[in-house]
Amino acid sequence: MLQTSVNLGFDEALAKLPEIERVAGLNPNNYEDVQNYGSHLFAVGRVEEALKQFHLAIKLRPDSANVLLNLGMAYKELGDFDRADDYIKQSYDQEGEFWYARLAWSESLLRRGRWDEAWPIYEKCRFTKKNMRDAANIPAEAIPLWTVDSKTGLQPDGERSVPMHVFIMGEGGWGDRINYSRYLPEMAKRNIPFLHNIDCGFMGEQLASIFNRQGFLGTKLELGMPVCFTHWNTVFGLPSAFRATPDSLPTWPKPWIADAELTEKFRGIRASDKPNIGLIWNAGEAFEGKRKFRSMTEWQAARLVVETQEQIHWINLQYGWNAPSAPMVNLPTFTSWEHTMAGMANCDAIITVDTGPMHLAGAMGKPMWILLPGNSDWKFMLQRDDCVFYPSAKLWRNVGQGFENVLDRVIRELKNGVYPR
Repeated sequence: MLQTSVNLGFDEALAKLPEIERVAGLNPNNYEDVQNYGSHLFAVGRVEEALKQFHLAIKLRPDSANVLLNLGMAYKELGDFDRADDYIKQSYDQEGEFWYARLAWSESLLRRGRWDEAWPIYEKCRFTKKNMRDAANIPAEAIPLWTVDSKTGLQPDGERSVPMHVFIMGEGGWGDRINYSRYLPEMAKRNIPFLHNIDCGFMGEQLASIFNRQGFLGTKLELGMPVCFTHWNTVFGLPSAFRATPDSLPTWPKPWIADAELTEKFRGIRASDKPNIGLIWNAGEAFEGKRKFRSMTEWQAARLVVETQEQIHWINLQYGWNAPSAPMVNLPTFTSWEHTMAGMANCDAIITVDTGPMHLAGAMGKPMWILLPGNSDWKFMLQRDDCVFYPSAKLWRNVGQGFENVLDRVIRELKNGVYPR
């Protein structure tokens, strides 16, 4: 199996880096040692140095699918998607059965809007989907995966048809589950009964009350219920099941609404002459170790707020973080998604990075600016400033790593009285 930089955690790579560098220096003609050094550099965020090592390694071994994939991921990190996709495709052509090569290439296709080509590849590389099926003890032979082409229920005795019921489970982060829940009203519209189970992680207790209040959930599957299910899928798998394209994404029947009592509790202080704008600057990035490329630094967030305080009344929407002092207003401490939603309900607009609350603001239809590093997720596609998932959002893209040049542009616009409306 290929071993790529994605397999390395930050702490592990940092601890081993001096020895890996020494070995690569002693063996400059051994492509494995050279590319291993590059992988460790990549894992600790020294991407441009890693890129040099990967180029040295590919000269030593031009046909290495491993090095080709690492080259693609390094260029992707820098936001150079043309070169990234070229190397990723070469790796995929050689090692198409390796899950990470499949994932990288399918995301390249999705980013470029070639969703019809991407879904079959994307669906076969997400082991998280199989893990959810196994966790629910669903027999793969007896209970098929549901897609939009599934017309009837099972016919176990060849005569009677069991009415279709689709069991929807969780997969992906909280933001993914919010985003792809847009397909549940679509299933209801098509008279496709579906069930869910909080214990299988579709929404979790934190999101259950929010989802229920929107009024589009199916039946909660309880132990001992007489209703069985004939098909299954995960919420993350629904775009593929519906054969989604950038032009066919469904919207929710109405903007999501927050709890009225909590909205009053999290109202905060309003300045009448300034727009109330909520800020989310830090993403969870639980699977990225300490390489938080989707997050601004605390200093960058402070710069944004301080330099525009004359124009904007800033509201802190960052979960688990209190702004040290004015000019940002701290609401009562958030301890749930309900609290975050109530805080957002009191904002005229949201400025955020790519994170879970971004999806919640999008579901609420909030005017929103999304700040992206050079290495943005496929869902934001390429060379466009609108977001296909959220019509109320505008995209602001950084050139290269980090957020510095996009912050310059956003601060200039806010100072000129331009903000999300």
